[in-house]
Amino acid sequence: MKQLFKKIITLSLAVCMVLPAASLTGSAEAADNDYFSNPNAQVVSEDVTTLEDGTRIVSTLYVIPSMTRASGTVSGYRDYVAENSNHEELWRFSVGGNFSYTGTSATCTQSYYRTQITVTSWQTKSAGSNRTGRTAYGDAVMIRKLLGITVETREAHVEVSCDNNGNLY
Repeated sequence: MKQLFKKIITLSLAVCMVLPAASLTGSAEAADNDYFSNPNAQVVSEDVTTLEDGTRIVSTLYVIPSMTRASGTVSGYRDYVAENSNHEELWRFSVGGNFSYTGTSATCTQSYYRTQITVTSWQTKSAGSNRTGRTAYGDAVMIRKLLGITVETREAHVEVSCDNNGNLY
């Protein structure tokens, strides 16, 4: 009985260590593994905001031409990247979507998200994406821990929208 109990505890600990790493990447709907790292993605716009503590938030919108399969459809994503004051990436939250448009309306047909941790003291507490109307959107909560204690929390809200003519914003 003791042996069985030890095996159950060992297996439980192993599962607890693997699950957080596996949850760092996800999608609201199944996405190609290359969706957020497509080499053909083209920058549409980039905004940089510097916070009071020196953290930089770089928000970059991409359109993916190779995923624009037919007239009336377009795909793209927005990266929300947190950097320290030395411009070194800490973590990244990306939200993307597939859109259809007609010239008089636009609709988001799928939404995707991904988180990437660059500095190991940061981790994803929660993340997800959804869609409504012409917009794909997502929210993430990132936390930084020291000695197992949460010392910093950052929230990210990211949106990608499509106008009636297939332009992402």
